[in-house]
Amino acid sequence: MPRTRYRPPALDVETSRRSASRAALLAAPSFPLFLLLDAYVRAARYPDASLALCAAVRVAGFLALVGAGLLLRRPGWSAAGVRAVTALTLGLLSAGLGVISVDFGGLESAYATSIVFFGLTLAAFLAADWRRLVLLTTPTVVAYYAALVVGVALSPAHAGELADPRAVAGLVVNLVLVLGILSFGFAAGHLQHRLTHDLEAARRLGRYRPEVLLGRGGMSEVWLASDARLGRQVALKILRDSHPGEERHRRFEREAQATSRLESPHTVRIIDYGATGDGTSFIAMERLHGMDLARMIIDHGPLEPRRVVHLARHAADSLAEAHARGLVHRDVKPANLFVCDAPVEDHLKVVDFGVARLLADTDVHLTLAGVLVGTPVFMAPELLRGRPADPRSDVYALGATLYAALTARLPVEAATPHDLFEAHQREAIPPLGPRCDAALPEGLEPLVMRCLSFDPARRPADGAEVARALAAVPAAPWTAEEARAWWASAGAASPAGGAATEAVTDRAHPGLATTQAG
Repeated sequence: MPRTRYRPPALDVETSRRSASRAALLAAPSFPLFLLLDAYVRAARYPDASLALCAAVRVAGFLALVGAGLLLRRPGWSAAGVRAVTALTLGLLSAGLGVISVDFGGLESAYATSIVFFGLTLAAFLAADWRRLVLLTTPTVVAYYAALVVGVALSPAHAGELADPRAVAGLVVNLVLVLGILSFGFAAGHLQHRLTHDLEAARRLGRYRPEVLLGRGGMSEVWLASDARLGRQVALKILRDSHPGEERHRRFEREAQATSRLESPHTVRIIDYGATGDGTSFIAMERLHGMDLARMIIDHGPLEPRRVVHLARHAADSLAEAHARGLVHRDVKPANLFVCDAPVEDHLKVVDFGVARLLADTDVHLTLAGVLVGTPVFMAPELLRGRPADPRSDVYALGATLYAALTARLPVEAATPHDLFEAHQREAIPPLGPRCDAALPEGLEPLVMRCLSFDPARRPADGAEVARALAAVPAAPWTAEEARAWWASAGAASPAGGAATEAVTDRAHPGLATTQAG
């Protein structure tokens, strides 16, 4: 996977709103005070200038700043709204200064430098990169020079000034100086912005420093990260949600709490989890080496039946413990069964308990307002009808996963959850034997087909019963030497961890890779 630089979440919109409001209210009292400067310059150099016009512009600017400051004090603004109010306010102030400048030097007015003050104030008060600073300041510069040029063109006292090379040269020099000073100011502001973000990243993720993006789902990312305290690498799962809500963060926290209580060697190990002041949640998991079962099937086709039995026993062991503790995974699928190649080849771990639910939990909000939670192509039929999940729904999903591992095909193929449910009712799942390239050990096909029963009562009751049934399958052992030889022929595997591979996609096997990040 290509390397991607970690970018922490942008500073909170509320922080930008408060900064803009504070800057406007602090600047408001000083704007009318510049009327004293206007009076001094008028008396010294431009006696014909209108002091009344200056006063009107200064008062109007004061009111605009106060209005913007008070307007932005109210919470609930979007980032675009904050930028629009800021740009509009500065544009109005600059246009007013452009009008004053007509009688205070015309095209060569020294008042042109006043817009530098606006730009530098933006750089100092708003945590923004240079692109945003340019975007916010452009209306300021354009408004000032447009008002100045139009005012000079309409003023009888400045007739012909636009045709005067000396006056135009003065305008150009002022403009170049303004843009030059703003460029340096924006460079400093951009540097401050970067440093602020780096500090925010350090504060938000505590001792973990993200280095390489391993996977991305709909609402989370998994990074290979360094643990500064223990000097090791971990898989860091970070909640990335464009529509943050309490239920989503509770699901994320539930994954950490639920998985951390599981002790099976075939369940991914949680090292740490937490949430930051701005609501960003993260889970630090053990770093895994290898590939998920979906990637294995997509890249290498059906697995050797003896190997499937070997891996299925690992998965059943993990689910057996979870079910004994009253926990249902609810998203068992090939992408969530990770096959490790180190330190022991073909050691399977169940990952991504992000949609897990305790059987005793009656909080309906954890279903996200009735939205299907899980991956439909591996979901038991009763879940597609809105029935609650129990261990038998995990058993169905495990059966569908084993079916896919043995055949590289889905037991039931359909475009939508509704079509999937209809297909279940309409036709029986094709038997395994004709779809397998290799002979199946005695008892394996009946077990898989029992797991895939439409009626939950006909399935094994839980992971422990599946584990006992798999132990009774008379399959020849899948040896460490065979596993080592397979991994050597498959080539180097990518490091991953937790739900790092939950976003696998492939046109040839779209169902195997279908995922809903949790």
